[in-house]
Amino acid sequence: RLQGRQESDCAGVYLERRGLVVPNSGVLRYHMHLGYWYDGQCIGWFPALLAAVTSPAGDLVTIHRTFITPDGQKAPVPTVKKLCSPAGVMAGASIKIGTPITRSDGCLGLGIAEGIETSLAASILFGVPVWAGVSAHGLASFVPPPSVRNVYVFADNDAAQTGQKAAGQLAERLTRDGSTARIHTPPNIGDWNDELIMRGRRYECRTGSI
Repeated sequence: RLQGRQESDCAGVYLERRGLVVPNSGVLRYHMHLGYWYDGQCIGWFPALLAAVTSPAGDLVTIHRTFITPDGQKAPVPTVKKLCSPAGVMAGASIKIGTPITRSDGCLGLGIAEGIETSLAASILFGVPVWAGVSAHGLASFVPPPSVRNVYVFADNDAAQTGQKAAGQLAERLTRDGSTARIHTPPNIGDWNDELIMRGRRYECRTGSI
């Protein structure tokens, strides 16, 4: 598992290559030798970063897998990131990295982004815990904990506007429900991990900076 990992853990190396801090969370795990199946056949065995995708109530829905190489690169496979067959409804589910933070006004705040790397990057850049919705559709259907009424929506900046539209849909729904939603979009095409890498250095977490 990533928690208390050794330097040889390629999942930790994979994240650190992207300027990301390995989170102290049991939500993310590491598998040394996982079979990769394609068209009904196992075409290879690779290390993998695993993440628990859970329902709004905290029940396990599926496992997200990122296949990598022993030196922490993306694996040479048709689709690097894959979900196991879900055991429940995906709508509203997320990868819950960290816990909501208490803002300066005493209210709880939480961020949501699409991917794991994007979430970790946004958390570093903005100083708030950020969960991952797995996809644009998952972002749009995200359901925050009932106690969280301040949600920071970290959109992808997609040329096709997919990420921006999903973020807008979520923010509109949360606002109708009485929550405060703030959308943050990186200035360049890409996601917040691309923005972190583009800035060229590792940021120190600035807890409660937004």
